[in-house]
Amino acid sequence: MHAGSIPAISTSKTKKMKELSRERLGEIALLILKEKSRNERIPDIKDLKRNLGNASKTLGVSTEELFVLWVTLYSEIFSSVLVEAESITFEKEATQTPSPFKLVGEKIKGFLSFKK
Repeated sequence: MHAGSIPAISTSKTKKMKELSRERLGEIALLILKEKSRNERIPDIKDLKRNLGNASKTLGVSTEELFVLWVTLYSEIFSSVLVEAESITFEKEATQTPSPFKLVGEKIKGFLSFKK
């Protein structure tokens, strides 16, 4: 490499990282939390109370505040899931070709049946 040339790959030492406001960091953290929560099972009341209590001790945030966050978060998740669920239809799909196994099974059943 020649003196004064710029390396092909810049390192974190040579490139200044973009700064984010605390508000923007919070928005991003909430989006990450929503996505993670959407993919996890919903705890029963006993587990929820225990999880909030443990998180309260670990994070130094009151259980009441954590509960309000949990209710707000899951209310938004439920609302979006309900909107998606409303688009589900249970109409019969286009005529399907019957399975060849079903046709053979019906012929065999007819062949093996005895007439009285």
